[in-house]
Amino acid sequence: MTSATLDSQLRTATYHLSAPADATTPRLARKFVTGALEATRHPDLIESALICVSDVVTNVVQHARVNGLSVDVTAYDRHVVIAVCDANAARRPYRRQAADADDEHGRGLMLVEALSHASGVSLVWDALNVIGKSVWFELREGGGLGEDEGGDEQHDENGDRLPPGRAPECAQRYGFPGPRGR
Repeated sequence: MTSATLDSQLRTATYHLSAPADATTPRLARKFVTGALEATRHPDLIESALICVSDVVTNVVQHARVNGLSVDVTAYDRHVVIAVCDANAARRPYRRQAADADDEHGRGLMLVEALSHASGVSLVWDALNVIGKSVWFELREGGGLGEDEGGDEQHDENGDRLPPGRAPECAQRYGFPGPRGR
């Protein structure tokens, strides 16, 4: 299922995809993100977005042990926040210290971190229980940190970076509230 909303006051557009967690989903997510970024006039962000979303969605498919996932793209004037959500908070991604040259795995989250302005994992709460997670990343026009940017990041109690602006919308798509702490 896909949907789109437009918030004219904040000049944002949010696109949502719900999909099964299977081997075809990374390809579907790449097509979805491409369409959302083209529709919101962010063509310069497509290449980095495709690398990042492909890795994050593949991680969910291979490691989260869930039946489905969601991808949200929230586009602002000069940046986008992309979030991939699933309902298994117990299986959180981690970044390896270093992958050997012949390793086939272990570089994805380092790529996401290198290509994005900010990235992190937010837990999804239902009252007092953690019931999911959102792996998100922010891409900005012009790439990376600008001279007048940075230093504005907020972190949760575990030291994970919180998403800029509004929290990713995917938690609400699953029918539960978003991460706390902002």
